[in-house]
Amino acid sequence: MCITGSTGWSSNTQKIKIDQFTYRSRPDGKITYIDDDKNGETLNNLFVHNGEKIDENNTSISNGINYWTNQNYELIDSNWLVNKGNGHYEIHLKHKVNTVSELKTFEEVINYVDQNGNELAPSTAQKITVSRKLKHDLVTDKYTEVSHNGTTTFDEVPVNAVITKNGVDYRLDYVDPGYAAGNKSVKAISPNLDGTTLISITVHYTSETPDSRSDVTNDSGAKENTT
Repeated sequence: MCITGSTGWSSNTQKIKIDQFTYRSRPDGKITYIDDDKNGETLNNLFVHNGEKIDENNTSISNGINYWTNQNYELIDSNWLVNKGNGHYEIHLKHKVNTVSELKTFEEVINYVDQNGNELAPSTAQKITVSRKLKHDLVTDKYTEVSHNGTTTFDEVPVNAVITKNGVDYRLDYVDPGYAAGNKSVKAISPNLDGTTLISITVHYTSETPDSRSDVTNDSGAKENTT
């Protein structure tokens, strides 16, 4: 506050008395950064000092935008700056996203074993290759599929009811995982395209004339001793 007065050429002292005056404080500036890709979540407020007056050309706005763009954000396409009044502005941001290509090969391996885990027949395998387009969110580092090409399902594989090895007949018990006892095939499977590339399946057989000293797998998949 400044009060001035003039006495002309007179050297007399002039006194001014103030009985009352009204002081109106200036509201603090405020900038709120909004993540529109995360349901309008509020990000940290930065670069605003107490009592600072904010307008659309304020350096605090520019500094804040630069900070968040360096964190892999970018301004939404339009209406990114919203004047809320009294020096309060909202700045609306979205995540920077890259589109990437991926070529992924999946393999299904089927193993055939007896009740003791010994191999009865060579494993069989089939492969499928899937080409995908993915969105890479640079803020969350997450990938989301946009599209894919190619077969995404393994063929159904028949399973023999009986396998003979070294003169011993082994009868189909169950297919693991996820198949009922006596199932005569490995059903067509669609792998999780974001998951493991190797799918392992085991077909279990039990000998019809088991060695009396061996453990035998019953229809429920549990082992029982025959001695």
